[in-house]
Amino acid sequence: MQYRCINAFAYGDRVVAGGTLVDEGDPILESHPALFVAVAEPAAPGTETADTVVLRTSRRPGRPKKTPEPEES
Repeated sequence: MQYRCINAFAYGDRVVAGGTLVDEGDPILESHPALFVAVAEPAAPGTETADTVVLRTSRRPGRPKKTPEPEES
């Protein structure tokens, strides 16, 4: 089974980027198990980068534009 890194970190002289896949026998899984998730399992909430489409649709609407007041003559 493979595991995917959910957060980048440095381990000795090795830098493990987020999304890196490692095999089950890799010793880094024993020292940093909380930073990996099995590939077949979904990642825990809050550990993945948010999708921009979701952000655009979930924003609150902005303030309404002010209508200019008519000028008095």
